[in-house]
Amino acid sequence: MNMVERAQVAQQLFNEWHLMPHAWGSTDCAHMAARLVEIMTAENPIAAWPEYASEQQAFKAIRAMGFKSLQDAVSSYATPLDGALFAIVGDIVAIKSKNDRMPALGVCLGPDAVLCFWSDLDENGEKIPGTSKARRLDMQFAVAAWRVG
Repeated sequence: MNMVERAQVAQQLFNEWHLMPHAWGSTDCAHMAARLVEIMTAENPIAAWPEYASEQQAFKAIRAMGFKSLQDAVSSYATPLDGALFAIVGDIVAIKSKNDRMPALGVCLGPDAVLCFWSDLDENGEKIPGTSKARRLDMQFAVAAWRVG
């Protein structure tokens, strides 16, 4: 897939997901990354995963599929890169979270932007419950990346 096609796919995903509220098991980062892969390859890499409705259940689903972490699961269908700086438009990136086994996944929109789920923060820097939506963030928050396609 050439860069123009990758950019078109990233734009399509952005149009579908931007500002979509986070919901475990349906509109979460794994489903967004899987949708990217589905657009690019016509295969949904998480179609066989057990259903889940919370972060704990999501991790159990990952383990049930034989993976130690979300990163291992992504590495089973996308090629790990040497670092987030090597991501190009249409790649999957990981955003650091409090749980190392479950980073937030996002989609590289270009050299300085990623689409991922992110919450509003209060004055103490804590997440405000119920505010997580797919948003454009700076790529500086990405800590790992995988090439799709």
